[in-house]
Amino acid sequence: LRFLDADGDGALSAHEIEHFVYASTAKLFSAFIFSIFAMYLIAVKRPPRGWTAWRSHEKEEEKGEVSIIEKYWQVTAKRAGWWTLLDRVVTGLLYVAMGYTWLVALGIDARTVAAAGGAGGLALGLAAQQVV
Repeated sequence: LRFLDADGDGALSAHEIEHFVYASTAKLFSAFIFSIFAMYLIAVKRPPRGWTAWRSHEKEEEKGEVSIIEKYWQVTAKRAGWWTLLDRVVTGLLYVAMGYTWLVALGIDARTVAAAGGAGGLALGLAAQQVV
């Protein structure tokens, strides 16, 4: 239980335990909230089921205009070009940011994981923790 002893005096006080619990739950809660927000953004970027670019263009011709998000779906539906590349990069960055927030929340050094890469890096990051 040395990891709870913040000042290193060998005695656990209620304040130290309270600080540890507060810091841990705050990190986990912020990682959870960020994950929900990032998954929402990823879901918004994806067109709904049954949506086709052809029907969207027909609707645009009938009404004269479509929403900004539908315009975005029209541009990225071609699966080629700069907009699609940008869409993929943004999606990838959102997933990486989600992973990073969870690594920070769990107390794993993200630089160690990134340097070693993959599952081996995750194992090295877990081994490098100074919990006890």
